[in-house]
Amino acid sequence: MGDVTFSVRTYGMGAFPADEKLIVAFEPSGPGFTALSSFPQRTVYAEPEADGFVRVNLAPTLGLSPEVYYRVRFEWFYRHPVEDRWIKRGWSDVATELRVPSQGGDLGELLASTPPPGAYIWGFGPPPKAINAIYVDLLGMVGGLYIPTGTVGI
Repeated sequence: MGDVTFSVRTYGMGAFPADEKLIVAFEPSGPGFTALSSFPQRTVYAEPEADGFVRVNLAPTLGLSPEVYYRVRFEWFYRHPVEDRWIKRGWSDVATELRVPSQGGDLGELLASTPPPGAYIWGFGPPPKAINAIYVDLLGMVGGLYIPTGTVGI
């Protein structure tokens, strides 16, 4: 398993407010299997340290069958002043897929990486960038098919 690391900051470059609680959710796209292990589709949660640093140990997705990736979501909460419980204040979803190699890595670098060769992915509209994967555009009545440059036999 690989550690995925990152720091959480506000757009003002400060640490997340101390009076709020932040949870980062890593939701697998589905179950995955290796020759020796199975991984049910179960969300992994991480909470930043006081300085905003996060280290979370995630199952590597590269090499799982079928192909699996994580969806990343940030959720933050405030403490209710009377009931003394956490109440969700907001959330944001990362609009790309996280694929984790066995050695892990920095979240920002892993999110910028492309899918493994031969991956089959889909979305609404053309692919966001040149990718080395088969991409199906589901937008409209007639979808589009994007294949890697140099692919033969299609």
